[in-house]
Amino acid sequence: MFRRFEMAAAHWQGVRFGQNLPVFGFNIHGALPPIFWCFNGAHEPVEMAREIGKDQPVYALRSLNGIVPEKSLKTQLSRDVAKIYADEIIRLQVQRPYFVGGNCQGGLIAEEIARILMARGQNISRLCLLEHTPQTPYPGRLALFYGALSKNYNPFLKLATPQHLWTHMHKDVAWDIVPG
Repeated sequence: MFRRFEMAAAHWQGVRFGQNLPVFGFNIHGALPPIFWCFNGAHEPVEMAREIGKDQPVYALRSLNGIVPEKSLKTQLSRDVAKIYADEIIRLQVQRPYFVGGNCQGGLIAEEIARILMARGQNISRLCLLEHTPQTPYPGRLALFYGALSKNYNPFLKLATPQHLWTHMHKDVAWDIVPG
């Protein structure tokens, strides 16, 4: 699996960090608290770093998308990968508090990373998830984002008021619909 991670991240841009799994830094000298985001593809961190500006450090983590094709293995392996990424994040010793996030399958890993870091006493400013919703209560600040046209993931296209469940399940949750 580690070899698959290396192969999948071979063409990623950014400053290479990470001893066990690939971690790439963008805008690393920015003054704002860093975002650790679990991406699916090489173009995503480049675009995010450009869009949010040079003052916002972004650390790109690689999801299991395209690395583990068996869906049944992704949940367990996501937890294992999240533990390794949590170790890498702490090892980097960058400015705290952290923002942690991810999209789609990367959101599952990001959620696990945030839970692990919180259990280790780290301050997570907010867990931001695009096209992923936690299935168990999240104890910290949570932001959920869904694509306006995302038939597979946008709960507002299936349910009248999905936010009622979130406000009862999570301590502090905000949500929004984004283009796409």
